[in-house]
Amino acid sequence: MKQKELFNLPNLLSLSRIFFGIAFLVLFFIIISDINQLQRNLILQIIALVIFLLAIISDGLDGYYARKLNIVTDIGKHLDPLTDSIFFMIVFATFTIIKLMNPVYLFIIVIRELSMHLIIRPLVKSKGSSLPASIYGKLKMFAQCIFSMIILIMIIASQIMQLYHINTVLIDKITRITSLILFSIIVFLSVMSMIIYLVNLKKILKTANTSK
Repeated sequence: MKQKELFNLPNLLSLSRIFFGIAFLVLFFIIISDINQLQRNLILQIIALVIFLLAIISDGLDGYYARKLNIVTDIGKHLDPLTDSIFFMIVFATFTIIKLMNPVYLFIIVIRELSMHLIIRPLVKSKGSSLPASIYGKLKMFAQCIFSMIILIMIIASQIMQLYHINTVLIDKITRITSLILFSIIVFLSVMSMIIYLVNLKKILKTANTSK
């Protein structure tokens, strides 16, 4: 692999999502280190939301610049979904740490993503084929972006209420219930997309074996 091929603009945009994810996690570690620092924590939560938005924007820009600059590469095709997965695994780990995501949900998502990138995609590539896009996969990506943003906004809203000494019992309860519902949808879409990919993998392997 040429260094120039790895460190082009689209791939750097993809790699930036890993750093955005780490920064997101670190910010929340700082927040939970002292929950009584209301004003500081509000600023950090807003920064976390901005970082999240920048990561989502980078996901659109890497593909755009790859096509515009005519530098679509094999490494880029694999790096884009890989960094997406790493970013959201870090985000969901953060939500788990602050007790808004069930650890079982995080486990399912991590197993799904690791299976996709360490087993299924390499196996498909070894057969000289590619996985067709899944509607559930696209819906999962959309849901991860929108639902995570909703939860972050609700967290910020609760922090603002605390800052102005407004009772947050109701909004915190709504946030927990909303998180459960939204993350359940994400897990459902993750499992469904995984099933479809496994079905397609079976077809690819069957075709490869019969063509020998």
